[in-house]
Amino acid sequence: MNLWASVAFLCLLAGAASAILHVVDAKNLDRALGTLEHVVSIDGYLNETTRHARVLLPPAPPLSRAHYDLALYAFAIRNVAKYNEPVVPQQASERLDWEIVTELAGRVFVPRPLRRIALRAAHHVRPERIVDALLRVGPHRLTLAKLRRFPHGLDLGPLEPGRFKDRIATPDRMADLAPKDLVREAEIQLPAEADRDATGELVLIGRRQLRDNNSWMHNSRRLVKGPSRCTLLIHPSDAASRHLTDGDLARLGSDIGTIVVPVEVTDAMRPGVVSLPHGWGHDREGVRLDTAREHAGASMNDVTSDHHLDTLSGNAGFSGLPVTLVRTGG
Repeated sequence: MNLWASVAFLCLLAGAASAILHVVDAKNLDRALGTLEHVVSIDGYLNETTRHARVLLPPAPPLSRAHYDLALYAFAIRNVAKYNEPVVPQQASERLDWEIVTELAGRVFVPRPLRRIALRAAHHVRPERIVDALLRVGPHRLTLAKLRRFPHGLDLGPLEPGRFKDRIATPDRMADLAPKDLVREAEIQLPAEADRDATGELVLIGRRQLRDNNSWMHNSRRLVKGPSRCTLLIHPSDAASRHLTDGDLARLGSDIGTIVVPVEVTDAMRPGVVSLPHGWGHDREGVRLDTAREHAGASMNDVTSDHHLDTLSGNAGFSGLPVTLVRTGG
């Protein structure tokens, strides 16, 4: 059989998430991964996704690698630059993520006669060299050597006014906060109360939580202790019409499946809308996350559907999904 048909490489590096818990119609992806002949995953845990791997390649611990942020500085309120040295030394038997990916890519994509040369060249161009090159061509002409002399980082001053306006490509150089397409979408109203009572449908939206960071922090006992956070928020009027009270279990259903969730009654929700956090659902067979399994919760994406799309972008619609909710004994 062709190599590309029989081998799937799932390099789950920096997603901070398990794919099975973070895509629409996740049960369908779960089944599909189970049909692959060979899966290689880069991860330190057997989670909902990597449990399908025949080969699991654990990278070196995060504290044994250097770090320079390439994304979150876009949210900074001042111009700053900071390079973090590894906190603990990398052991001889350990490989960093980029080393594993480089080795896999070389073995799969580079012809055998050229493989040794390609791998040697790739290891020569280490991430530190790339960061140093980017710093040198940046507006402040920094170098990695200079940043290393300032372990707490460099404050390069306040943000420069006027830069944002230069990047707006509209004819009048003004940001259109209410383009017609978005206004039209916003005018789509929730079903009228009478219609909702007749159909029993609600609208499901997601939410994120401070102690989660998607799904990968649920295996920390300190971060999951206390009352369950995987609850379905519901307005008191919607709860009363379904004979639900705080802590009751309810069956949440869509056109592709159902899950059972505990409800949390709150007037913070709009009538007709319910909310479930994403990233939970650690009860699948083969998951080796003891603490996360004790606080498994339910996966919102076992009811989200790939038939429900955001009409403007064509992306899957993770929010605004029509659902039904009925009380259940378990």
